[in-house]
Amino acid sequence: MIERYTTGSYTWIDLMKPTAEEARDIMIEAKLPIELMGDITTPTMRSTATMEGKVIKLMIDYPVVKRTDIERPHDIKFFVSKNTLVTVHYEDITALYSFKKSFEVLTLLGKTERMNGAHLFASLMNILYDALTKKLDYLDEQLEAIDHQILSGREKEMVFEISKISRKLITFKQSLIAHGDVMHDAHPFFVSVFGKSISPTLTELDEFYDHIMRRLHALTESVKELNETNQALLSTKEGEIMKTLTIMAFITFPLTLVSSVFGMNAVHMPLVGQEYDFWIILGMMTLMAGLFFVYFSYKRWF
Repeated sequence: MIERYTTGSYTWIDLMKPTAEEARDIMIEAKLPIELMGDITTPTMRSTATMEGKVIKLMIDYPVVKRTDIERPHDIKFFVSKNTLVTVHYEDITALYSFKKSFEVLTLLGKTERMNGAHLFASLMNILYDALTKKLDYLDEQLEAIDHQILSGREKEMVFEISKISRKLITFKQSLIAHGDVMHDAHPFFVSVFGKSISPTLTELDEFYDHIMRRLHALTESVKELNETNQALLSTKEGEIMKTLTIMAFITFPLTLVSSVFGMNAVHMPLVGQEYDFWIILGMMTLMAGLFFVYFSYKRWF
């Protein structure tokens, strides 16, 4: 599917799951070098920056957080030239839809006249990064919910939830680290095509990226601390259970021993056969259990 947005002297072309025929048409229309078109019809899942002629190609992985139907990151390709921006993706991305609305508003207000392909790319990346901050807000809320559940005594159930959040953050971080490398490699390409005046725009984009990375690092550390707290509480609870079972074993062991002794098939067994022998033996067992109970209470073992 192809969508075109034109304002002034430049055009944004957005392709979703392009066919070979659509890719060929866009290559001709946007004057894209054939050397950059080899992987346009399929996701490649790698992050790189290259340039042919006056066209810059960037490929990035865009993290997925809330969706359960997609486990891998989105693959987004950008072709940036003086008067054209071409984007290629293979799934619906909400942030791209938001950018389309913003682009239409800016066009109606006449605020796009002095923009070029690099400005358009930076504006789109800012919206993509802004969407990532919302994803991080969502993960932050999930961590708070897990924290409340842990304090409510559901440590065991939260082990799996913490694992899911941790896995999402790891994937998120792996994708975002590659963004930094791509933008670092692409910076001289942008200066070569658009001049040094584009550097401040790219610097602002880098600062936004650094902000996201700091938040991502903070969330990663929070997950580690939450997991350590949860494991400590689980260990404490398991320790309490083991202590209770040990105390029960100590109390019941002498009772079992006494009953086994008096259950022996011996000829001269003391107390056995006397009046009230059952109640005497039962009293002895009860007294022993009571003494153990008093001793454990004195030691504050329960």
